[in-house]
Amino acid sequence: TFDIIFNEKEKYELVKKSKVINKKFISELYGISEDRITDFIEFDPAYAIKFTIKRSKPSGSPGECDIFGCQQYPPLLDIEIPVE
Repeated sequence: TFDIIFNEKEKYELVKKSKVINKKFISELYGISEDRITDFIEFDPAYAIKFTIKRSKPSGSPGECDIFGCQQYPPLLDIEIPVE
């Protein structure tokens, strides 16, 4: 599960309103099929966008390289959001 959390309501609302981050975009960003994204939620109380990607292998199984899923964020760093 990924949590993109904003510390300011205005920034969260800007990103949410842009609709840039959505299931289709995430599937393309990670090179996976959209059906592997099991949840996609814009969670207003926390100023957060949350999504879950179903693993291709169980956590800790042979060949699985990130037990905690904490090394999967780098593609998110290059997302561009239009400000106008």
